[in-house]
Amino acid sequence: MHSRFEKLHFINYLMKPIPCKSMHVSYSASVIALSWSIYPVMFS
Repeated sequence: MHSRFEKLHFINYLMKPIPCKSMHVSYSASVIALSWSIYPVMFS
C-alpha cells in the first residue's frame, strides 16, 4: 500500500510542470555547491 503510493507519487513527480522541475534543479545545484564547499575541508 505504502510503496504503491510512493510509486504514484514518483509518477506524479515525473509529470510535474516545468516550474517545479526548475525548482528541483536549483535545489540539486545548491546541494552540489554545498558538497563542493565541504569537499576541500574533508580532503585537506
